[in-house]
Amino acid sequence: MKTGIKKLLLLSFLFIGNGVFAQDLFGYESSLKYTDYLIQKGDYVSAELELNTMESTFGKSDTITLLKLKCFRLSGQKDASISIIKSIIQDSLTHHEYLVFDAMRTAIQFKTYQALPPLISHIQLTTQERERLYFFSFLLLNDTSNARIHLNNISDNDSTCSNLFNGLRNLPRLKTSTGVLLSIFPGAGAIYAKQKHAGLTNTAIVTLFSWLSYRGFTQKGTGSIYGWFYATGASVFYVSGIYSVPKNIRRYNHYIFSNYQDEVKHAFENTLIR
Repeated sequence: MKTGIKKLLLLSFLFIGNGVFAQDLFGYESSLKYTDYLIQKGDYVSAELELNTMESTFGKSDTITLLKLKCFRLSGQKDASISIIKSIIQDSLTHHEYLVFDAMRTAIQFKTYQALPPLISHIQLTTQERERLYFFSFLLLNDTSNARIHLNNISDNDSTCSNLFNGLRNLPRLKTSTGVLLSIFPGAGAIYAKQKHAGLTNTAIVTLFSWLSYRGFTQKGTGSIYGWFYATGASVFYVSGIYSVPKNIRRYNHYIFSNYQDEVKHAFENTLIR
């Protein structure tokens, strides 16, 4: 009799224990861990579905929003990421700083720099940290006027900010007008646009074709097919050389500014790590 009662109690305990365990599997913390595991594994579709289910079950929270933002960022969903960033900016509620920090990193990754200033206003920072982040944001936006305003509020001992500001003003950018004027000489515009190989090639081809055209016309006159063929070739390469100069200058200036932005992003990230 006693043995039967003991067995019954043991079975009841196991049943209740399994019920609690099963309930925990679908609990908030367990769902968060499972979703984070899916994201780390790269299964972003399943992670997004799980996060949507969690929002329906438990309601919205900064932790769920953070995981959604992480999921969208890692899967390259720019529009979905920006949508979350906009909702954080427009929300009057105070969000945890780890969510706002991640929103900033996401904005930087997708080059949505205009979202940085309003995001900065959503977190508690020291005066110097706030001014530094505003300063870096306006540098990324290539807004020297607003950057200077915040630089004036930063400690004079901050050489990083001073160097970055001077670096933006002194970037070796090329002028399109200068490049086009130099293009009067075959290949010179491309060389100015830091396309030395393309410039020298253009110079060589235009020079060679011009000489072959001249030779054809001097031997057979203006009726020379040989002369007209190479004259047309020289004209095509000459005009195409001029046409490509503005594009090459824009590409070079973009390359220079992108490298500069990488330095600013690094300084921005170092300020976030506190």
